[in-house]
Amino acid sequence: MTGNRKHGFMRSSKAGRNDFGMAQSFFCDACEKEHGQSVERTGLKHFIGSDVLICDRKYFQMKDAESKAQSNTSKAISKLKRLKSKIGLADDKGRKHRIDFIATVLIHQLKDELNSYQLFDEHGIGERDFDTCFEMHDGDLVVHGLVALAKKNYWLKANMKKAFGPACFNDWVATYKNVEANAITAQTNGSEGQLALTL
Repeated sequence: MTGNRKHGFMRSSKAGRNDFGMAQSFFCDACEKEHGQSVERTGLKHFIGSDVLICDRKYFQMKDAESKAQSNTSKAISKLKRLKSKIGLADDKGRKHRIDFIATVLIHQLKDELNSYQLFDEHGIGERDFDTCFEMHDGDLVVHGLVALAKKNYWLKANMKKAFGPACFNDWVATYKNVEANAITAQTNGSEGQLALTL
């Protein structure tokens, strides 16, 4: 199988092989662990923009998620319109709405439409709303929430890497780890109130 070359997917007969055509073990970007040489894999270089391999099990789950997202674009836009009035709230609920807003934009691949204000005239949402989600003095916690969701939803993770670039995503992972470390430190010190504010 050669895969869907139109979308840049390289299927298991090519991906992760050495010069002799023998399968090698590989790090699965979706499972975030090493898989053995017998596990079938798919390359996502043309989608994400860097050499990334995922196991076929996660690949097919990702394609299902893509199909569902594409068939529910109008519902996603309606959801963004509802969230628009809530993303500016300076509390924990507001943060959840900000995380939900960004995740919805990425899952349904609407970032370009927001950036170019294609949705503004009809729906009243645009790039300014996207930026607001990171400008409410809790940007690190918003990033933490997004990365946490991406660990459970590879379609979201792939779109985060595509939209912002692998280097930016790695910075976000570092932010996620810092927030986690701060929460553990606060818990160890018995600062339960501080822990609640951190997460």
